[in-house]
Amino acid sequence: LKEGDTSLKEGDSSLEEGDSSLKEGDPNFKEGDTSLKEGDTSLNEGDTSLKEEDTSLKEGDTSLKEGYTSLKERDSSLKEGGTSLKEGDTSLKEGYTSLKERDEGGRH
Repeated sequence: LKEGDTSLKEGDSSLEEGDSSLKEGDPNFKEGDTSLKEGDTSLNEGDTSLKEEDTSLKEGDTSLKEGYTSLKERDSSLKEGGTSLKEGDTSLKEGYTSLKERDEGGRH
């Protein structure tokens, strides 16, 4: 009986130890849960900033295309300006020629 009583008391104290280690494990569990939630939040934040970067990349791509288009437009208007310069040059030569002809015709 005394042996049984002693082993009962030993079992009782080991139950208490198990109980206190359970209590100690509980805050650790909560901390782990909290850091899991924090990790989840920062994952979402990272995901959001990735999407934002992607958007600004697309915007940059669009403005690059627009810049290229306006360069092409400027290039074609430069060619047109060059053409009209040549035409003006030709009509200047024609005017000069007819002036010379008139001048020479006036001498005779």
